Amino acid sequence: MLLMPASNAMAWYLLVSSAGDPQRLLLSVKHLCVFHWAWAIKNVMGNFPQERAHGAFGISLLGFWLGSGSSVGQGCICAGLSGVVFAYAYASQLALRWPVSKIAHVRKKTLLWAHVMRWYYVSYAIFWGVAIYLLVPGPDVTGIKAAEYD
Repeated sequence: MLLMPASNAMAWYLLVSSAGDPQRLLLSVKHLCVFHWAWAIKNVMGNFPQERAHGAFGISLLGFWLGSGSSVGQGCICAGLSGVVFAYAYASQLALRWPVSKIAHVRKKTLLWAHVMRWYYVSYAIFWGVAIYLLVPGPDVTGIKAAEYD
């Protein structure tokens, strides 16, 4: 259970600390994609075969492999991360609709685990949306967006 809040805190730290440096941000997002893809594969092969995040993270990793400087690579990264945002947003709305006791009962976990999981989903839905916003080159209308990538 500690892996959920620890990975979430580390992801937010990496995002905030690298938001002004496009190359560092790109590398941080790439490493987070590798970590979460491996975690999703472990879940599929282990105790949670309903896990589907491996597909979206895999598309993002294909984009990194093709090169973030190419339009095809950027498209794959953004498409994959958009899928990740959708998956976390979908899971968040389910987790927020159900009482925590029902989540714990269905997943055969503790109430504490259900609370942590609920906010983990919500936090990551927001996190990956912010990551996409910072990664996609374009006009800076807010004054906080990172510089364009080469």
